[in-house]
Amino acid sequence: MPTTANDRPIRTSSSRSVARCVAIVAIAAAVFILAPVAVASAADDGDGLSPSERAQMVAAGWITGAYLFATGATIGSFLSVVVYRLPRGQDLRRPKSRCPRCQTQLRWYDNLPVIGWLLVGGRCRYCQASISPRYPLVEAACGAWFLLLGHLELLSGGGCLPLRAVPRMTGALWIVWSPQWELIGIYVYHLVLTCWLLVLASWVWDRQRLPARAVVWLLAMGMLPAIVWPNLRPVGAWGTTLTAETVNYTAVALRTSNWTSGIIDGLVGLAIGACIGSALAAEVGRPSHGGVTPFGAWHVTVMLAAVGLFLGWQAAVAVTLPTAIVAASVIVVSGGCRQTALAAMAYSTFVATLAFIVSWRFWTQMLAWLVRGPSPGAVTALVFVVFAGAVCRSLIRRRPAPTT
Repeated sequence: MPTTANDRPIRTSSSRSVARCVAIVAIAAAVFILAPVAVASAADDGDGLSPSERAQMVAAGWITGAYLFATGATIGSFLSVVVYRLPRGQDLRRPKSRCPRCQTQLRWYDNLPVIGWLLVGGRCRYCQASISPRYPLVEAACGAWFLLLGHLELLSGGGCLPLRAVPRMTGALWIVWSPQWELIGIYVYHLVLTCWLLVLASWVWDRQRLPARAVVWLLAMGMLPAIVWPNLRPVGAWGTTLTAETVNYTAVALRTSNWTSGIIDGLVGLAIGACIGSALAAEVGRPSHGGVTPFGAWHVTVMLAAVGLFLGWQAAVAVTLPTAIVAASVIVVSGGCRQTALAAMAYSTFVATLAFIVSWRFWTQMLAWLVRGPSPGAVTALVFVVFAGAVCRSLIRRRPAPTT
């Protein structure tokens, strides 16, 4: 549960049935995601290992999976604090968490992620005011994402990352317990991006303004680490930043060479992502006759700019296509409601970025296949992309008159 004050909305209806559903979902997610991590960690290169060595691999997988899930759930609890307090200009540390109805300060075990909410059955321990299940859902979702990305990107030895060879020895014992700092750094870098995107999407959901200091922190956290460690971006502005000489899977110190590429790649990705985001937001949510920009336009622009900054301009372009399709569809279905379309764009940008990260290697291979030669498949794919863009443009132009 979030460690903040006055950020637990009181619900008028009972949430006990919802509490039971959340309990089942949280427990099932933890079990069914932790188990494959442990099994996969023991399965890689398991032939020829003694029973004790195999037991060590399984134990390392379970401990690492539990740690990733717990860390993600804790970060999710803090993100709820950021979502509520930052737009209101409040301190993120004080005052401590308390019930918004009776103003009683909560105990430490009431703030445990997911568990704290389940222990009190979704109600305040003191006045029985209902607490929204949004908080444990966000915490459980963050824990599951930390675990899923850790399994697909970190413990697999970069299996979903583009333009790199997967090491022979993978799993928690070989990647985390014998630290491969490059993979760990990329994993954490991507988690920072996705957490910020979740915060931005939550502000759109809550119709909260975009704080200036949040944008500054987002840009700093995307630019500065990549200047110190350019290999945090596997794909640079003009191709790969990784070579056979710079990629190895031993415990190495942070690389500080070629820092100029970190600046250039970040600026190019930021500029292209911001341009695409602002153009798309301006097209979907044209200002009214009074010149007022619809709510959500800046959120979408910053989200696509962040994708370009963290992942490169190629990722910003890839994420834009499904976002534009969703926006065009929502405009038609909602009768031209600009704010609804912008909100849908923010949510689809968040989801599309998660999907892109876990399938990054696949899309890079598809792109390389497309540019190798004029094969029938390449021509078909290019025609489909052009057709999809034309359809989106046509739907946006023919949208009904705005209703809001």
